[in-house]
Amino acid sequence: MGNFKKIALIFGCLFLLLISWLVVLSNDSDLDKQRALKAQAEDYLEDDIYIRALPLLQNAASYKTELTSEINQMLKETYVALGDYRSYIDFLTILMSEKNPSADVFSEAAEYYLDTNKFKEAIAVLVDGISKTNDAGLIDLYEEYR
Repeated sequence: MGNFKKIALIFGCLFLLLISWLVVLSNDSDLDKQRALKAQAEDYLEDDIYIRALPLLQNAASYKTELTSEINQMLKETYVALGDYRSYIDFLTILMSEKNPSADVFSEAAEYYLDTNKFKEAIAVLVDGISKTNDAGLIDLYEEYR
């Protein structure tokens, strides 16, 4: 009876290993999921159906792959096309708070605030951007408007 238990245990472990590998292989990678969401969103964007593209882009932006910056740009453009400037600024704020934010995000937010005559907010964004990126372009923009 001892050998039977050992054989059953070995087969059980092999079965669990096989099942786990099948689950791993059947799951799409983050990049595949992101590509599929992006493709669906692009179909809607081509027809100027921004409201349908928005949740697809938001979902796609939640994955972190090499496509993320392109999807973030599409998402920002969709917010602007919808006239949803609150969500646009909220999204820029999220991007600015990431671990290694791009100076372009700070510049974009500052330009938005300058265009809407919110100089105090623009300066605050520039100061934050300079402290996080030490970007010469942000310093120049800050010097121009302070």
